[in-house]
Amino acid sequence: MVQKSKNVSLVFRMHQPVGLARFNHFRRQGRGFDQYFEVPAPGESYYLRQHAARTYYPFNELLRSLLTGYEDFGFTLSVSGVMLEQLERTDPELLSSISQLAADRRVELTAQTYHNSYSWFYSHREYAQQLREHRAALRTYLRAKPRLLSVSSIMLTPELASFVSALGYKGVIVESSTGSSFAVKPDHLAPDLSDLAVEYRFAKRLPDTLAVLPARSLDARLDRLTAEQLADEIAASADDHAVLQLDYESLSETHTENWINLMEQLPQAFEKRNISFRSPSRLIRQSLQQNTISRPKQKFLENRLQQEAIEQLYSIEKLIASLEQTYRDRVTSRQIAGTWRKLQTADHFAWMATSGFMAGDSGNSPYDSPYDAYINYMNVLQDFTAEVEKLAK
Repeated sequence: MVQKSKNVSLVFRMHQPVGLARFNHFRRQGRGFDQYFEVPAPGESYYLRQHAARTYYPFNELLRSLLTGYEDFGFTLSVSGVMLEQLERTDPELLSSISQLAADRRVELTAQTYHNSYSWFYSHREYAQQLREHRAALRTYLRAKPRLLSVSSIMLTPELASFVSALGYKGVIVESSTGSSFAVKPDHLAPDLSDLAVEYRFAKRLPDTLAVLPARSLDARLDRLTAEQLADEIAASADDHAVLQLDYESLSETHTENWINLMEQLPQAFEKRNISFRSPSRLIRQSLQQNTISRPKQKFLENRLQQEAIEQLYSIEKLIASLEQTYRDRVTSRQIAGTWRKLQTADHFAWMATSGFMAGDSGNSPYDSPYDAYINYMNVLQDFTAEVEKLAK
């Protein structure tokens, strides 16, 4: 009996935030807005020491060898704009490695907010601006034009459907907080979310084996999971299509060697079970069976530390926009807007998490506690706000 064919999309996520400096208003260093952030010299960043040599270089090399060795192999990259910007300064060789992968026609790039932010919930104007900036960054650094948009499952609303369509995207890849991943056409978002249900075009259901994005919640079995086991579970699943997402940073922090071994063997394991690699864009063009999956009910910012910080951040949006448009010094106005957007990066708020689905992100925190993260963030934000208000007078 011939085994029914199945399709799998691999999505690898790359993101590194610009970390905040340990800021003290009474010990200001007079470096303008740069004093709020860790600004390493070329080749000196914490990111490079901790992640690049251990994960990014060997995994990129593996992916390149798989593209060379297997005509059917392909995958999707989701790279934040803020990471591309940092790599240009700190590691152009790694940026070139990513660019070489992106040049292959079997590698698809997805769009997202440039700064990996929660701007959709506070300002659709700002959200659209960050999408435009990210699209420009992909074009500049990787010569790529994304067709799909990566979003969080908590963003799924009818309004998002029309918004995505108006911007010209063909669909979205949903990063779910519940350990599932989906691709969906913009016109296939349910018009009524009163029952917290959403119609998805296809779903991946392997929660006991591999937790997908947020990838920092990787299952403990990853240290012994094999390509054969993963292929068997996909082959045995009820779904004809699967999207598997993985965060590069999680590889660096957990099971890099095992995942390299797994990926080396995965094409052959898939081939034996009639499983094919397919890009999300290709799958989304096909006529796929619909699945109804519950929309998560969690609040994405679950404590008062996070809520107060992000509300204060977006409370100055109009002031930032005004200075960006009218301030006489265009260099300074761009620095103001850039600083405000760096402060929007979701990692800053994840590090303030005390419970809930974001708490896993806090395991990567450079702070001793969520309260330390909050205090340092507010020190920076309040000083920045005061400086901006001075310039506006």
